[in-house]
Amino acid sequence: TFLAVVFLVFPSRKTSSVQLISKEEWISLGVIGGSFAIYIMIINWMGYLISTWLLLTVVARYLAARRISIILIWTGAMTIGTYVIFKIYLGAYFPVGFLRI
Repeated sequence: TFLAVVFLVFPSRKTSSVQLISKEEWISLGVIGGSFAIYIMIINWMGYLISTWLLLTVVARYLAARRISIILIWTGAMTIGTYVIFKIYLGAYFPVGFLRI
């Protein structure tokens, strides 16, 4: 935090002006940040697998203009991949949710 304040107070010669965030960037921050906030609220109720799959699907659908079927397959593969690595091989705790998976 201290370094961030120093860089704002004493900017370098190359970056002497600070650009404001555009409206589209604020919307992106809101969509992705809001999705993550909802994810944090529902992960204990829905469990890791379902809530993570939903989060990744919403964010990927917002960021990439691809077919929903492709997004569902890839986000499902990423969710299952992280589950296998962290839960099965490394023994990490993940919330199981109402389905107990």
